[in-house]
Amino acid sequence: FGSRAGLWALCVGQWQRVVAMCASYDGRTVERICGRLRGLVQEAFQKHLYATAIFYADKLVALSHGDGDDLYTLAECYFKNREYRRALHLLRKHGDLVSADDRLKLLAAQSLLECKDWDECLRYLEDNTCADVTADDFKMASVFALLRGRVYDAMENQENALMWYERAVQLDPYCHEALDRLVGNHLLTVDREATLLRGLRFHEEDEWLRHLYAAKLAAVRSSAVDP
Repeated sequence: FGSRAGLWALCVGQWQRVVAMCASYDGRTVERICGRLRGLVQEAFQKHLYATAIFYADKLVALSHGDGDDLYTLAECYFKNREYRRALHLLRKHGDLVSADDRLKLLAAQSLLECKDWDECLRYLEDNTCADVTADDFKMASVFALLRGRVYDAMENQENALMWYERAVQLDPYCHEALDRLVGNHLLTVDREATLLRGLRFHEEDEWLRHLYAAKLAAVRSSAVDP
């Protein structure tokens, strides 16, 4: 372990020297290096080589001085590599950027969920999601509502899980996962099913989805009555 720690310290020291050297470059040169790193990150990410993507994304965040998009890329790489604690540590370190970016808030909440920190995840969602939703925020608000439902589900609080899954579908009728959880857990009564389906705001070209949802709900009811 001692030799590994020494090697890691050496690597960190070398990288710090590289960063210091890059500080003497003009902005155009640094941006070219960052562009190259972004390409390497995306190439590795698309091949599911997340450890490789993390290596380059970490260097990118250091060189771009915490650019929001680069920070999101590194946090997503950690998440995809199932390094949820590292993702949380990174996001907490850059709390000022996270507070202004719903994508980063979502990754933080999802990481807490994957860590099974139920109470902390609920507190985070309550503190960092807005009750007033604008038209542009419907889809993101739906995902946050879905996450709340999943947390309550994990805590075996079916009443609150039902409320938040319904809220997720109402905000975004295309959020199939929320509907699937309502159906799979048999949370809806017949009357609530009918009310939910009537209230879904589909684009006129997607009305077929309402019929598909209705058929799915009916099939689940039928299987529950006559297994």
